[in-house]
Amino acid sequence: DIRSVAFTLAPQFDRVFTTACAHAKARSPGEVAVQLEGLPIPVTPAGGLEDALPAARDGGLVVVAGSLYLVGAVRDLVGIR
Repeated sequence: DIRSVAFTLAPQFDRVFTTACAHAKARSPGEVAVQLEGLPIPVTPAGGLEDALPAARDGGLVVVAGSLYLVGAVRDLVGIR
């Protein structure tokens, strides 16, 4: 459940960027952002991973939460094998 996970993690973060990987069941960044309405931190639909990661890496730690498909796609993008 995206909403309950986000509300649990929100106190630990300054902001949320929503994104999607290429998996067939991935939800769109906009759809995820709508589900996170009311979160006590800013939520930004950031498009694909190639757009979201540079925006999120603005000088701080990036935590990837979601499916293992998303985590795997981020690892590939940053060159972690």
